[in-house]
Amino acid sequence: MERRDSKGNGGFFIKVALTVAILLMVFPAFLLLSGAPVSFGFLGFDGSLVAFATCVISLIVLIWKRDKRFLWVGCLFFVLGAGFMVASYLDATRGLGQKVS
Repeated sequence: MERRDSKGNGGFFIKVALTVAILLMVFPAFLLLSGAPVSFGFLGFDGSLVAFATCVISLIVLIWKRDKRFLWVGCLFFVLGAGFMVASYLDATRGLGQKVS
């Protein structure tokens, strides 16, 4: 028998608390990332915003949905969003450590 979340269940309150925590951390985290070289890479500011929003939405979906197809889709989108952000960061910082002669 499948167990569903109800408002009287402790799991519901834990999921709500985790969702609120993620949403409260979103804005300061994005401000840190937008000042970092991520926004100066090939994604630019708008692209890094989309990649970051994809990561946040997929985390919230992973918290709320227990179905396996949501698990795979949420993980896939999180990895894609994080991968694009890392690739943009590496693109922006490429060559910064080289000595200019």
